[in-house]
Amino acid sequence: MAWLCWLCLALSANTGQAASPSCPAVYSGAFERWTSFYLPWESWHLLEAQALAESGCEENQVSRAGAVGIMQFMPATAKGLGVNPLDPESAIQGAAMYDRMEEDRFAAPAPADRRDLALAAYNAGPGNIARAVELAGKMVWQSVAAVLARVTGKRAGETVAYVAKIEALTGELQ
Repeated sequence: MAWLCWLCLALSANTGQAASPSCPAVYSGAFERWTSFYLPWESWHLLEAQALAESGCEENQVSRAGAVGIMQFMPATAKGLGVNPLDPESAIQGAAMYDRMEEDRFAAPAPADRRDLALAAYNAGPGNIARAVELAGKMVWQSVAAVLARVTGKRAGETVAYVAKIEALTGELQ
């Protein structure tokens, strides 16, 4: 996998432009399949962007907090979903299923708010986002982001940046 990054850097050096981030093509089928199944209104690039944000598309990645795999599941969450976090196909399916559960939980009127609240829940936990929604008084991501620090403290910045990063990556990938 490291050689792919080196190759991207070498190619971008030759063109004078930064290489657009993407996951190895081997994962594209899983991103497409599981987005289509669980989130048919979303671009499959959303899951690819999420994998890039979570692990840099490294299937053996382990975080300091203990999250594992391409989609960085905590072991208890993976177990609860019936997901093998070290199997990319299973992890990508699990992420799509989890995103769908959170989009259903945070049924904001605007699709973009529903998606962003689900992504925030993936990062900060659904309980934290639910408390922030209650404090904000509405299911609007910008309003929730504005009060999130009252729930998660300094980690709120990480969650806000996570959502913004996935939005930006999704746009770049399309």
